[in-house]
Amino acid sequence: MLLKDFWVPKKTKSMAEAEALNFRAALGEQDSFRPDALGIAECVLDALIGCELVVCDDSEMLGVEAYTQHIPALGTRLFVKASLVARLQQEHPDPRARFTLAHEFGHIVMHRGRSETGIPSTQMRMAPARGLAAANQKSPYLPAEFSGETQANWFASEFLMPKHLVRECFSAEDVHKRFNVSRRAAEIKWAELNPQDQNQDYFKELRKILK
Repeated sequence: MLLKDFWVPKKTKSMAEAEALNFRAALGEQDSFRPDALGIAECVLDALIGCELVVCDDSEMLGVEAYTQHIPALGTRLFVKASLVARLQQEHPDPRARFTLAHEFGHIVMHRGRSETGIPSTQMRMAPARGLAAANQKSPYLPAEFSGETQANWFASEFLMPKHLVRECFSAEDVHKRFNVSRRAAEIKWAELNPQDQNQDYFKELRKILK
């Protein structure tokens, strides 16, 4: 997950989500509530996609938890902090660490090689630390559908919480527990599929204010 965003060919949210589901299918994880993100990175990515996992000492990562690098002569490599791997090896893997890996899976699946303009990925047009790129369409930020980081987040959300499985849940808290994702990620996904709940929460808060 880079500190800077980068331009990629246009991909809508639904397109990124479809790629996540296709990746799940390739892994045989279509209906799994908790795919083993670390196991996939360690044992499957290289055989399936040709991506090598490289675990680095935290001091070598300069504050970045993970990032994906594609160099034609060397292929695709996923660099991950040792402390992030340790968080994933716990009895209850850390939800944020799982999202970080799923985000990198998005880059590996969708952003390897060259951009639409033929510019090598290492030279793609960059934007500064993007804040809310999905909402801020003004330069120097990138529109969401051209944002590598936003596309990878869309991919990660659907990879970890496929809509067809989330619909089996009863609440955002249920999503959080079943899928082992952060409460915030679960709330966002739940609100996306259940906007009526958001309206109910709004009116509850409004009633409190008016009392």
